[in-house]
Amino acid sequence: MNRNIHLQYLLLLICLLISRPSNGQVTLNIDDYDVSTRKYENGNIFQKDAILFYAMLEETHPYYSQNSFKQAVRKSYNTLKNCKSNKEFKRILQSSISELNDSHTMIDYEYAVDSIFPIRLDFVHDSAYISAISTHYSELLGSGVTSINNLTISDLVSRSNIVLSNENIDRLYYLISQQMQFKEFWDYIESNSDSLVVELENKTKHVIVPEKRSDIRVVTTNTYDPNTTPRKALYYYDFRNDSTICYFQFNAFMDQLTEGNASLPRFDEFICQMFEKIQSSGTKLLVVDLQYNKGGNSILGDILLSYLKPLEDLCKYNVSFRYSSLLESTYPYYKNIRTSSGERLEYGEMYSLSDIANDESYIDGYIYNKDPDKIFKGNIVFIMGDTSYSSAGLLLTTAYDNNIGTIVGIPSTFSPNSFGDILFWRLPHTGVKGYVSYKSFIRPNMKAEPSNNLFPNIYVDNMNNVWEIILNNYEKL
Repeated sequence: MNRNIHLQYLLLLICLLISRPSNGQVTLNIDDYDVSTRKYENGNIFQKDAILFYAMLEETHPYYSQNSFKQAVRKSYNTLKNCKSNKEFKRILQSSISELNDSHTMIDYEYAVDSIFPIRLDFVHDSAYISAISTHYSELLGSGVTSINNLTISDLVSRSNIVLSNENIDRLYYLISQQMQFKEFWDYIESNSDSLVVELENKTKHVIVPEKRSDIRVVTTNTYDPNTTPRKALYYYDFRNDSTICYFQFNAFMDQLTEGNASLPRFDEFICQMFEKIQSSGTKLLVVDLQYNKGGNSILGDILLSYLKPLEDLCKYNVSFRYSSLLESTYPYYKNIRTSSGERLEYGEMYSLSDIANDESYIDGYIYNKDPDKIFKGNIVFIMGDTSYSSAGLLLTTAYDNNIGTIVGIPSTFSPNSFGDILFWRLPHTGVKGYVSYKSFIRPNMKAEPSNNLFPNIYVDNMNNVWEIILNNYEKL
């Protein structure tokens, strides 16, 4: 059943992308990098900033190599000689970033959000259909789409892959559906952005024009399962089926300590209270719903896991980071960090967190479960959706690799092996801004078949039916 909603509902999933915090943003300085001063001094503003950008990537990103740096500078320097705009410059830089297969490392496109295209596509394999649209075009809802602005769906995906950082095709589909409302997105994929000419499978064409965001109402094929409707809370739980089932909706890896905000709850206290009630209620099934969780601080996932399996028996991620001038400028305490053998950290070098003697980035004060009698003995289900990402992905992969519970949902939009923990940077001459990962996360089961997706144990065609599927499989879980 379709329902009318404000477009803010459609854009909820990209609010994080268009409003990332700018605190800690560092303006790059040529003196921090070992680059060719002659090329730098003779270049225009785009060439200068490109040299700085690639030098920063080489020193900061876990995957970016010296060879990649040299090739990128050589390739872009002549191209940027005739660059005329920041928009063109951003596209060239992003094309290099996209090769990293890292959604956390990206250019900040700074989309204008006042006037947008009131349409959203959802993708099923290689096809697309209209899943939400302005009431002015309500008759098009659910229609299959073959092209937009003369770009076939295949062409749209290929061009988007150049300008949108992603680690797998499912993540790319998700990002296209979230960003196609913005006029600038179509500029970046080199398509007319004044209007969208949408061709349907029935060969008819329809022109979609921008509308003022605050005035738009849409119809959508996407409705929530009433049993798993997102709550306006960081985390929420209730008991169902005479308390035999505990439903725990985990929406963000944030709390009082991670955010330094006393008005927020402490996750460890919340979880402790929840498991005390689970134990006293005789609960036999715990459902952890992560389908709306975009991530945050992964330490909260470790706290939850301490109630599902003894921490000493838990096989964890292998986490490494690359030390850099950008990391040190953002977090000055890294100057004091030493390896386990007492050595100072050196720019550009990779270090395993297990080899760090005094990790000052670690948030102290959390209470983990260390009592084996408090480990939950019942069945566990995790719900995974297309928004489950970042730290939510780390939690899901850790559970999967440790045989903790059953994952129900759709293939992940994250990669089990990934990059993350971002730093904010700004280029001095053009003012272009963005984000870069400095950590590498290798999944606990390093012998697992290489894959850019984590696949659920039980696949769900329609997430609106996820609760019904869990109940139908309850006896088997």
